[in-house]
This record gives sequence, C-alpha cells and structure tokens, in this order.
Amino acid sequence: MNSRVIDAVGLIHEFVANHWESINGQNEVHEELMNQGFSQQEISNAFKLIEDQVYQVASHHSGRVLEVNRVMTATERLKIRPGAFSFLLKLLKRGVVDHILFEDIVERSARSADPIVGLSQMRRLTALALYRALEADVREHISAGGDTRH
Repeated sequence: MNSRVIDAVGLIHEFVANHWESINGQNEVHEELMNQGFSQQEISNAFKLIEDQVYQVASHHSGRVLEVNRVMTATERLKIRPGAFSFLLKLLKRGVVDHILFEDIVERSARSADPIVGLSQMRRLTALALYRALEADVREHISAGGDTRH
C-alpha cells in the first residue's frame, strides 16, 4: 500500500471528523485532497480502501433483514439515480444503516454539488457516513470503558 494513499485516508478521516456538517457529497473531500497535492489515483485508492473496510465492518454488524418501503420525493428523483437509491435502500433493509443515517445520506445526496448522484457517488458518501458513525461508536465504547479488541 502506497504511503501517500494512507496519508490521504488520514486526511479524509480528519476532514470528515472536522467538517461533517458541511459535507454533501464526495466533492468537498475530493477538492481538499486535490488542494493538498494528492493525485486522482491516490484519492481514488484512498476512497476504495475506506469503502472496502467500512462495508466489511458494517456488514458484520448487520444481521436482520427489515421490510422497508421508502419512495423518493420529486426532488430526490431529479437528483439521485434509481440505482444509487436502491443501493442505499438495500443497506437499510440489511440493517447496515439505520433510518436516521439513511435519511441523512439521502438529504446530503439531494444537496450535493453533483448534478446527478450516481452509484459511485452514493457509495462514497455512504462510506464516509458509515466511517463517521463507526468511529463515533468506537469512541463511545472506549469512553464507557469497553475493550476494542474482538
């Protein structure tokens, strides 16, 4: 693994931790990394690494399959591709994301600077949201005196 990719992952972590409320898509994070001198390939590899790790961890925490019926609003239909919405809906049904995180991701997607949010944008935004949520869970567990080893 390239050390620059690891550095980019660290910067993504910092950016998400410090600027989550202003993030509406991958563009904000991507622009910050470009401004820091990272190449497109390094940024792509960093996001891929985060996605792979987050979805692997999140899938182990999910268990039940929920019955969910969520229809996109008119605004969401104009902004979010059906395949991207379907991807997120599947994560909700599997319990990987909860209803609150689901709605947060949908709202951020609808506010995204991207003209249309496709599957790759949805995967990245969802990975960032899960990354932040998992980190918060770990911090809460540690502050409660829990052990992080499994």
